[in-house]
Amino acid sequence: MKKYYAITIVLFLFTNPASSGHIEIEHEFHDVQVNSTFTINDLILSTYSDNLWTVTYKLTNNNAFHYYFYVHVIILFYKNDVLIASKTAYIDYNTCEDTGMIPNSFAFAESVMEKVDFDSVDFKVNYSEYDKDDIVELNTNALTLEQSSFHEFYTLFEWIGTIKNQSGTNILYPTIFCAFYRNNKIICIDYTYADVTNNTIAPNETASFSSYIEMPVLYDSVKYYTHYSIDLTGKVVPVELTSFTAKKENNCILLEWQTRTESNNYGFDILRNNQQIAFIKGNGTDTQTNNYTYKDEINPGTIEYKLNQIDYDGTTTEYGPVVVTNDYKLTNIKNFPNPFNAQTVIEYNLEKQQHVTIDIYNINGQLIETIIDKQQEPGTHRTIWNAVNQPSGIYFYALKTDTKTLTGKMILVK
Repeated sequence: MKKYYAITIVLFLFTNPASSGHIEIEHEFHDVQVNSTFTINDLILSTYSDNLWTVTYKLTNNNAFHYYFYVHVIILFYKNDVLIASKTAYIDYNTCEDTGMIPNSFAFAESVMEKVDFDSVDFKVNYSEYDKDDIVELNTNALTLEQSSFHEFYTLFEWIGTIKNQSGTNILYPTIFCAFYRNNKIICIDYTYADVTNNTIAPNETASFSSYIEMPVLYDSVKYYTHYSIDLTGKVVPVELTSFTAKKENNCILLEWQTRTESNNYGFDILRNNQQIAFIKGNGTDTQTNNYTYKDEINPGTIEYKLNQIDYDGTTTEYGPVVVTNDYKLTNIKNFPNPFNAQTVIEYNLEKQQHVTIDIYNINGQLIETIIDKQQEPGTHRTIWNAVNQPSGIYFYALKTDTKTLTGKMILVK
């Protein structure tokens, strides 16, 4: 078993950290490769009280493919090679639901434990593994830090700032983490929640936060990380689509969609049966409703359409599918003018290529002539019946295809 021996840090510049507003670090561990998957980047044991430690750590999932749930670090404390205590700490900053981590992500944790007299430690990381398809992912661009600053406040420091919801989705429990670094190593973390109604920050809303914290004595940089409740919020998308429809219009398919908000929206790829056919430019970041349309001229058939929304950073979100049938049905057969003198036009639609026959009958049911008897392509067709040699009266036409027959009445007036 590989053990890591404790480093005692002499940073007790303030004899009473609780009254000084500064954190007293007693032990720290860095860059511990727990196994091939997990690295403990930084683990700090700092003074919480006379007999308690605050345990703080940053953990990285180095795997590029696997998602892990219920991730927690177990710290084993030894004295003279004898196990004397252990501490289990689940991650607080989770990048997927159920204290989980997405591939190539990091997490924070903070908890409290009783102080022990030890000379070495060992680390384990436990977790459960699930398939990717079941996971709601973290959108790291959803919340952005607008402002942040620290101000001395009696024995503590007031941490204030603002964040903005850059997505098109309501986000629950928006959280802000600050990590204090020294020589590129984390020595302390703290976090707070944004001050929002019902714990929800609306799309494009800016919210403030305020918290009173202790700070480490010596640090050289601070980094900030925004976060939210993935379990409750669900999937956060950069563009909120409110509708996406497809309908037949004349001999075309009309696609219509609407966005309520947009954030960093480069545009939309339009896919027909999973093949890209067009690109429609988006409106970047916009809090107004936007409407989009596209006409697709295509042969008859059942067609599936999708939208592939693209951010400026290349992130994509798929919408759809919507399915529509583009057909030409034998339902609007007609002739014009009617009544007519000498000539009339018979118009009809075909849903597919087929053999068509059009016969003309008089009022007694006698066949007068056949004006069409041939194979025809799908679409709208017109043919003329010249009745110059026929007497005035009532006539009927009968259109026959492979599947159906339609008839109509005509009145010849001379």
